[in-house]
Amino acid sequence: MGDEEEEKKLSIFGKNIAEIPCFRDSYFYGICTGFASGLGYFMFTSRPGVSTNFGMGAFCLSTLSYWSYCRWKYNDQIKQAALIRAYLQEGLVTEGASSAKDNEDMIATV
Repeated sequence: MGDEEEEKKLSIFGKNIAEIPCFRDSYFYGICTGFASGLGYFMFTSRPGVSTNFGMGAFCLSTLSYWSYCRWKYNDQIKQAALIRAYLQEGLVTEGASSAKDNEDMIATV
């Protein structure tokens, strides 16, 4: 059963897509934006070639924009978590705890 789960995972450049932060959301919003803008452009102009190009451009622009924003927010959250972890560790060192085991347990839960 474990082999079946490994086969279902899609990987790009040796990394599982599900493990890449912001991948799913950015492509979802990109596909929806590209489809909607291409369809809308076609409905107003009735030019399929140009509307396809317009939809593809909207897809690329929205995917890259959302990817950049999402990764920026993700990195910001990682930095804040590291800062909080450092403050907690500093507080535990200065105030002390009943044992070293308590220190490890409190830091691991954060």
